Amino acid sequence: MIKRKIFNIDNIGFGGLQWFYWTTYCTFFPFIVPYLKSIGYDEIRIGVLMSLIAVACILGQPFWGSMIDRNISAGKVLVFSFLVSGATALLFPHVTGFFVLLIMIVLIVSFTENSMQSIIDSWAMNNIPSKPWLDYGLTRGMGSLGYAITAVIFGILLDRFGYGLMFYAHFALSFVTIGFCLFISRNNKLTESKPDHVRQSISIPFLSIGRSPRFIWFLISSTIIYIGFLGTATFLPLLLADKGGDNKALGLALFILAASEFPVLFASKKLLERYKDTTLIMVSMAFFVLRIFLHAVIPTAEGLIIIQATQALSFGLFLPSAVHYVKRLAPVGMSATFITIASSCYFGIGGILGNFLGGLLIDLAGIRSMLWCFTVSSVIGAFVFFVSPKSGSSGVS
Repeated sequence: MIKRKIFNIDNIGFGGLQWFYWTTYCTFFPFIVPYLKSIGYDEIRIGVLMSLIAVACILGQPFWGSMIDRNISAGKVLVFSFLVSGATALLFPHVTGFFVLLIMIVLIVSFTENSMQSIIDSWAMNNIPSKPWLDYGLTRGMGSLGYAITAVIFGILLDRFGYGLMFYAHFALSFVTIGFCLFISRNNKLTESKPDHVRQSISIPFLSIGRSPRFIWFLISSTIIYIGFLGTATFLPLLLADKGGDNKALGLALFILAASEFPVLFASKKLLERYKDTTLIMVSMAFFVLRIFLHAVIPTAEGLIIIQATQALSFGLFLPSAVHYVKRLAPVGMSATFITIASSCYFGIGGILGNFLGGLLIDLAGIRSMLWCFTVSSVIGAFVFFVSPKSGSSGVS
């Protein structure tokens, strides 16, 4: 394998893109719930809006992934998405009195910006065969660090200057992210054109999915896991507030959450060389179960902040292992489509069900009952993956 120093132009480019993508994301999406709560929205309407964010992801991620597999530049897709989302999000505080307009804005921002998570991941993964020195785990870890630092600083700033700051900060940072997209595109020597037989196979992705039972089982189990994981994450601000926490406490919790991912993401390349990706996925699912269970039993805001470190071996281990596993299962030329379909299922469908059911359960029985229900559902998801088939033929992309 060709080796280069860690700090090469490709790792810097993709690391910077991940850093500023997640910094931009952090100024908007994590603070939607406390912002809406502060202006009088109830848990059911908040749950509906957060579910619609997931709906847009379900539609957006496979759409953009298939466009890229059809030979449209990932860089162009990202630039377009951030131009649209940055401008649209500015309208958010001006339409909060009109629920239908707020729904439209949420759908647009999520269809574009929120759908770009897996696009960036697949862009990096598709460069690795020609640039083996590109370290996906390291670059994605930079995203976690950017998110972590932004979360703790931004929580303090919002307490001091108010929620209006989030929309302007998000707009400004969108253009920094665009700058890194253009930087990578200019320095990217990867030939993205695909032969005709690959383009034809991309036109019928769902037929390819049907031929991969391992992929289907993975989609089912990971989606069930993410119902509890994302539902818990969405209503973490309310759980903290219930224990006496404020925006500074939320920022600190998000800092620990994201910072804990970095060492695992950084080590993921070596972990995947040493252990099977399916083994690492099973370990991460066990920690998802533990993570949600601890949210249900911890009685203080300080305790809730500390247990955010369980993100390291749950999401932090799951993400690179899942991307590696899905890319391994994908037919030739369809890795972006498969990665984005997988992400849209567990982030999208899991998010819809987690957010909607979470809001409903809180309204009917309280937040602790919601957490116990999600603990049970995560156990079921982990069990489904454990008993699912792990062998069989698949294309290699």
